[in-house]
Amino acid sequence: MASAKLLSLTLIWTLVILGASISIEAKKSKEDLKEITHKVYFDVEIAGKPAGRIVVGLFGKAVPKTAENFRALCTAFIFGSIMLDGKHVVFGKVLSGMDVVYKMEAEGRQSGTPKSKVIIADSGELSE
Repeated sequence: MASAKLLSLTLIWTLVILGASISIEAKKSKEDLKEITHKVYFDVEIAGKPAGRIVVGLFGKAVPKTAENFRALCTAFIFGSIMLDGKHVVFGKVLSGMDVVYKMEAEGRQSGTPKSKVIIADSGELSE
């Protein structure tokens, strides 16, 4: 139960970071950011009700290790805690489901606790 909460919180914060379009490694070209190598999804529930699906395209050529780690996380091939190293990298973009991201954002409070329980009910990789 605690690991599911940690995974849900980790994935939600990853989406927030992704949606904020933070800095990218300077050595990567803009061309590498045009090619999406993998697509992953999150099925989100808010207050126990389905809120929708978020589809994220990953930039595997620009940041191969980060994209692969995120893909593995979405397909449940990574276990244990996730460590942040203080560096932020754009490793993908939301292809569809920004409305769900905004719904999740609307559940936030100034205190940092959500108004309703927000979970990722399912996640995985989409085939081309």
